[in-house]
Amino acid sequence: MASKKVLTEKEINKILRRSSMDERSELCYEVIILFLLTSGLDYPNIAELKVSDVMEQDGRWKTHCVVQRKKGGDLANRVFFLTNAKLRLALDKYVSSRLSMRHLCTLNWNEYRGLQPDSPLFLTWLGKPFSRVMVNGSEKYTFLQTRIGKIFNESGVERNGSKVYKKIFQDTFEEGLICQGVSREVAEVLRSSSQTKIDRVLPPTDYELVSNAIEVLYGSVVTTSELESASTIFHYCTMDGFIGIISSNALWLSDLLKMNDPNELVSNLELSKKAYMESGLPMGEYSELVDESRAGSLRILSSSFSKKRDDLNQWRSYADDGKGISIGLDRQALSECLASHMSSIGGEEEKEVGLLAIENVNYDKPNTRKSIENKFSLLWNDYSKSTLLKNEEIKNQVRTFIWKASALNKSSFYHEEEEVRAFLKVNLTDLELNKIAFRNGVFGLTAYIALNLGDSIREIVIGPKNDSTIDDVYYFMMSNGIRVRRSSIRRSSGEYR
Repeated sequence: MASKKVLTEKEINKILRRSSMDERSELCYEVIILFLLTSGLDYPNIAELKVSDVMEQDGRWKTHCVVQRKKGGDLANRVFFLTNAKLRLALDKYVSSRLSMRHLCTLNWNEYRGLQPDSPLFLTWLGKPFSRVMVNGSEKYTFLQTRIGKIFNESGVERNGSKVYKKIFQDTFEEGLICQGVSREVAEVLRSSSQTKIDRVLPPTDYELVSNAIEVLYGSVVTTSELESASTIFHYCTMDGFIGIISSNALWLSDLLKMNDPNELVSNLELSKKAYMESGLPMGEYSELVDESRAGSLRILSSSFSKKRDDLNQWRSYADDGKGISIGLDRQALSECLASHMSSIGGEEEKEVGLLAIENVNYDKPNTRKSIENKFSLLWNDYSKSTLLKNEEIKNQVRTFIWKASALNKSSFYHEEEEVRAFLKVNLTDLELNKIAFRNGVFGLTAYIALNLGDSIREIVIGPKNDSTIDDVYYFMMSNGIRVRRSSIRRSSGEYR
């Protein structure tokens, strides 16, 4: 028997990094590769997966999945266990991305996370199913298979034979199971995903053993989602702002409509209005959905960060011309702070994908502008066709999408900021429950919440014109109960007058 060709976790990392280099893929190929490595499914079976095949109606991922597929002229059941931790995290990120693009969505966020249950799980960057062609009397997903092969060959992973990637994922899956204590006999049938074969050797009482083994596969692999979550993002502020943040160990998330120059949102809102007019819906309803949200009870609270820790333009614009501070926060820890805040007020928003989130801002490029135009067109198409009662909950969902999508797309003039924004949806009808306060802002009274930062602060950069010493900052933070390593506090590397 020919020896099996198995990928190392280092090689898997290379392949995943290469798969995420194409911005248009929206994480799709990374998730497909993880499916190949953890399910035993082949290209056609993966391409034909529907949302409802892998997701419960309430939005939870299934663990034991059974799908019916054609084999020759007959129907056969395919079985796989959707328990791998890396795959689930990547799927969450992919679904969030798909929702933001409005690809085959509904307006019912409470079912299947707002995705059409019978739609293909995986779509191209244009929101279309992967194409298939007839080859020797059978349907083949040639484009998908070719694309995965190209990613493999461009990843720098060397293997003899240009077609080896077709089999190597299943070999790696099988050997990984064996390393986790699954018998070779069971591992061999799991890679086939055939229910008939699996039922012969794997009793239901052993499903938990297999599920646990698949869950921990590829523990050292770092997916794109994990890489981004593990990153540090930076909040530039004045010294007064820094003192306030550290003294309270809290950061303000403020009303999005009051924290941005209104002109920043206008161009994107115009695209929304244009798409609405083209949909044929009555204009009076648009005014109710969008214009009235300025004075309504719905609020999207937001705060801004940057991927850059020590940037001249941001020192000048947001940190008192270099006299302020750049606070580095762990992105994943900050996400957990958002979730903790919602839990503390008994909120349900964390169930609504994208309404409790930290996301990267997109900057105008020809494909970016076309993308947001398409988002709004799809949104209004969904709205016009929806059979759901257009109650206040549905209207708030639509408003949220419009304001958030508009805020995440900015002029390319600002692209060097590499901005990241945190979002939280609240309702002003119960100020005390939602822990909402008001302050005097540039654009009038501004609603905000003070988000407890927990232990999310990772580093501090002292501005280039700030006279504070590293010891000053270190002991100030210690006096407020925030413990950081002295080595994580440093001065800006730049100097200017």
